[in-house]
Amino acid sequence: MADVLRRRQVEALAAELADPTALLVRWFEQNNADWAKPPSDETVNTLAARFAQYRPTDERTVEHEALEVLRAFLSTFPDASQKQMLLATLASGMHHAQRPRHAAKAQALLDGHTVPSQAADG
Repeated sequence: MADVLRRRQVEALAAELADPTALLVRWFEQNNADWAKPPSDETVNTLAARFAQYRPTDERTVEHEALEVLRAFLSTFPDASQKQMLLATLASGMHHAQRPRHAAKAQALLDGHTVPSQAADG
């Protein structure tokens, strides 16, 4: 039981600290935090990215690993136009694979809209 509770605490903390702002708030909450010398944006973003990559053992499936590969791949394209090209290609591939709901969600991202995090099923 203690292992389950500890695992849930770790998962919750990792999810919280995946947000750079939450990570910085936690840093400032420390008793000995030097408000005059906060960590750099680069440090905060690097640490938050590491927490964002945390996956519990039961979530380390091929699908989750593929998402990490895709996320890392997209991050290598700094220009918005490059990311838009990749999203257009992804939407087109989904459409041709006869997955219209997935294609619509990819198209919504391309159009600058957010999509619900629920998995598409079609």
